[in-house]
Amino acid sequence: MSLSYISLKPETPLRLGGVKYKSQYLATEEFISGAIVRGTLAEYMILNGRKSEIKNLVKNIRFGFLYPSYHPDILSYPIPLTALTCKSDFGFKSNKGHGVFDQLIPLIAFKELEKQGAKFPVAFTFKCKECMGRMENINGYYIKDENYKIIRTERYTQTKTAINRIRKSAEEKMIYSVTAIKPKVYIENKPHDIFFNGKIYPESEIVDEVLKALNSIGIGSHTTRGYGKVSARRISVKEHEPLIKRIQSFNEKLSEVWSELLSIVKSDSLPKEPDATYFSVDLISPAILDDNGVPTLKLTIPVKGDKIEPILFSTKPVYLSGWSTSWTLPKPSTYGAAPGSTYVFKINKSLDDFTPVLERLEFEGIGKRRDEGYGEVKICSAFHMEVNQI
Repeated sequence: MSLSYISLKPETPLRLGGVKYKSQYLATEEFISGAIVRGTLAEYMILNGRKSEIKNLVKNIRFGFLYPSYHPDILSYPIPLTALTCKSDFGFKSNKGHGVFDQLIPLIAFKELEKQGAKFPVAFTFKCKECMGRMENINGYYIKDENYKIIRTERYTQTKTAINRIRKSAEEKMIYSVTAIKPKVYIENKPHDIFFNGKIYPESEIVDEVLKALNSIGIGSHTTRGYGKVSARRISVKEHEPLIKRIQSFNEKLSEVWSELLSIVKSDSLPKEPDATYFSVDLISPAILDDNGVPTLKLTIPVKGDKIEPILFSTKPVYLSGWSTSWTLPKPSTYGAAPGSTYVFKINKSLDDFTPVLERLEFEGIGKRRDEGYGEVKICSAFHMEVNQI
């Protein structure tokens, strides 16, 4: 199961769509969806008289989401919804905050021990180790280089006036504002390039066509007005560890935390370690899920005519919309599970028997409209192993 990685370096501000709350304000997202990349390829082929080739070329291809990064060859990921940071001084220690940690593994151990009759003397809560202050959720994107870092983009807003098509002059009461992503960010008062990195599944000659399209016509909206010019190329990425090793590391850390919590309870009747295999499924991109046709935020994994339910999950809804250039109409609007959503599953089966199911899940994704990048997942993310503030 092979795939390709691409990186975009903006040369001019990028407007990447988003919910249009008022007609005179054009907002932007912080990421490039797979649908935008695919639409750019389609536009390029139409301009070159190859419209008839589009359907066969993009068939069975998934265009992943591209997220902002400070490095041209390091992927960034949405911060899991289970991550916490100090409310008073938020952020990773490398970003001069009090630190960030993930509560998922402690939460699994706490809930599973409670199910087996453990009585804890205190509620499940956390305080900052640096200042003993309150912890709260943190959102955004992160990369792992030498240290974890939060990725922040900067925005650029330009106010324009509409032009009357007949008089070729400014239209009265038709001022509007366009917000876009700046091609550079400032880190410690120094300009720094921003990159958008992502995946295309599977490895295919279509990647070369995508790069030609991106370098030729740009990406996003308002490309004829100076926005969206990018420099795109293939990149080589050393991503995460093999799946089996990630699951093993996840369960080893769970056993450590399990033992620590067990020492608080001091009960001989409770199991000394977990009696099953646990794994997490994180959403890298929004997922459009349904349960027998009914929209839902709850992920289930189908296995041989049956389905596995999560033992716990952390998610929130996100509004999904878009515009179809070929239809010249809006795409159907819907709600999905937000990036960073985390689902935990428990299995008593042999891991060797279940691994092919999980490998296919990571490669193919979940839910609807996967060809547009929705439903991309990562199993047992290394971020969940960070149970101390980093």
